[in-house]
Amino acid sequence: MSVEYNDDPYSNFPDFEDLMASLEPGRKARSWGILRYREGNDPRSWAGPGATIYIPADYQILVGASKWTGSARASGAYEVTFPVAFADLPLIFATPISTTPLFQDVRIQCPPSSGAAFEWYWFAGANLTMVTVSWLAIGPVGTG
Repeated sequence: MSVEYNDDPYSNFPDFEDLMASLEPGRKARSWGILRYREGNDPRSWAGPGATIYIPADYQILVGASKWTGSARASGAYEVTFPVAFADLPLIFATPISTTPLFQDVRIQCPPSSGAAFEWYWFAGANLTMVTVSWLAIGPVGTG
């Protein structure tokens, strides 16, 4: 569910710090007017660009970290299953936080495969035996 909204009460984010301090895991926040996105013709699809600004009223944020380990190689993949599924494809942000050997330049790609999972692909300039990635996913609330 989204609501068309063009008057932004958080244009300068004056209450952002207070809002973040009030959050507790597993509980609804008092106001999620900060998150905004642009969408096309379908209010449930984030795939197409659009000109209308919406504030999502029915979404979730999931965060986590996952670790790939294996024989030394310069690229690989790892599948992550979300603890709670999204109703549609989420936006996913990921960053490498640790490698073995340490401090290697690693590139990450993480396309969602469904609302229930995504795969992250890594590419490095050296052979690695371990890559740890932190991720954040934002999307419409699923049914489970």
